[in-house]
Amino acid sequence: MSSKCMFESREVCNVIEDLLFKCGPQLDTGLFQWSQLEPVFDAVQTLIQKQADFSPPPEVAPLFSSKERQVDQFKRWLHDFDASCSPVDIADLGEEGFGLVALRDISQEETVLTIPRCVIMATETADASVLAEIFAANRKLFAEVPSLKLCMFLLLEAFNEKSFYRPYIEMMPRSFDMPLYFSKPALELMKVSAAGESTFRLFRTLVRQYATIFKMLQSRKHLSFAQYFTWQVWRWAVCCVMSRQNKIPTSDGKGEEIVLIPMWDLANHESGQVTTFFSDPLNSVISLAMKHIKKGEPFNIFYGKRSNCNFVVYQGFVPDANRDDQVEMRLGLSSSDPLQRTKAQILYEMGIAPVSRYVVRMDREVPVSPDFLTFVRVFCLDKNELGMALVKRTEVVNKKHFSHAVGALSATHEAKVWKFVSVRCTLLVTQIDNAIGEKESKATNGGIDRHQKLIVKLLKTEKVVYEKLQKFASGMLAAVQSNPHSFLLLY
Repeated sequence: MSSKCMFESREVCNVIEDLLFKCGPQLDTGLFQWSQLEPVFDAVQTLIQKQADFSPPPEVAPLFSSKERQVDQFKRWLHDFDASCSPVDIADLGEEGFGLVALRDISQEETVLTIPRCVIMATETADASVLAEIFAANRKLFAEVPSLKLCMFLLLEAFNEKSFYRPYIEMMPRSFDMPLYFSKPALELMKVSAAGESTFRLFRTLVRQYATIFKMLQSRKHLSFAQYFTWQVWRWAVCCVMSRQNKIPTSDGKGEEIVLIPMWDLANHESGQVTTFFSDPLNSVISLAMKHIKKGEPFNIFYGKRSNCNFVVYQGFVPDANRDDQVEMRLGLSSSDPLQRTKAQILYEMGIAPVSRYVVRMDREVPVSPDFLTFVRVFCLDKNELGMALVKRTEVVNKKHFSHAVGALSATHEAKVWKFVSVRCTLLVTQIDNAIGEKESKATNGGIDRHQKLIVKLLKTEKVVYEKLQKFASGMLAAVQSNPHSFLLLY
């Protein structure tokens, strides 16, 4: 490790300034693509190289140099502060990582975990720490993204050998399967995913936040973690918080705060229902069993209704079965369409943007929203049909006729609508098939990393959603062709 302070390294500081420029607000609007993120990613790799000599030594933060989890020490700590988790124990579940398993048969709705507030790491505690001055000096940033407070507090405690939370922190994963840890080929593969743009924006935002906080710490070198505030240390803290954060009532009961909950956050995900709540009388988080669990089986919890894209970005895995999966389909009026302005005006009157993202859902008989239907029906209008729609403006706009599943203008126009949706799905499925085919051919020779395999799994689930919409569109097309009077035709 270098004896020189990282904040005095011209090479490091120059990369920080470069990142602030590359991640500036000029990129906050419009479509954000891989070609725009790639130079940011490359600059981050340069930063990692420049900061290599400033990594924390083992004696300062053993967490970052040891893969060993101090399970017994963690369990004793929980016991000392009256956490109750006797029906389960911590186990290494292989590819799933650490999790919880039943030590005996557990009944459905039986209380499994009781985690008192005193061991929970919270933004309220961060506000009462030495970080309060930074939070106050940069109120806007930390008010907009309060989870950053928890990231900073986690680092403060990770570099404090006498931290009350040390047994908990040393149980944290050492790395994650989340976008901040992706290789360049893996991150580039995300451009095929419906979550590509949102992932790229999140990566860029987190880089900008790191560079901003780095500059804050230049005048606060006295903080325990400041001189070790490398990108790799920062992404670890961010991913710890992103993958584990939850909310509980503040101690005064007047609001909510973001928290990390020891032991409970070791439970893996399973589809079901939310069975975790905060008990005011016990001042604790309580987690119940979703179902009957036999001895030796995992105790899992339901993370909530989320898409597979969300699971990959914020948890780093794709569930094997997700009844709540959905994807976002980006649709927009073409600037080359001579009718674009009139169509945009009609959409505006119905509260719909000329360019937007629309959710396609797995859990609905009609997998698209009323706004999706409205947009596509307006998008597909030709000059004559647009004139017809304007004649029936009251029905189309005021009564939102186009938002109904069977709210057609005419049989001819409706057939065009569903052909468009079907073709769009075909293009997206083909794009996914091509990307998967290329990666799987490389996988046979061991040519792709685990993060690329994760994204391939994600893309396969997105393909299922598009195929469901394509099947629905084909059914609607067949219906309008065989029995147009089953639709609410305006003409």
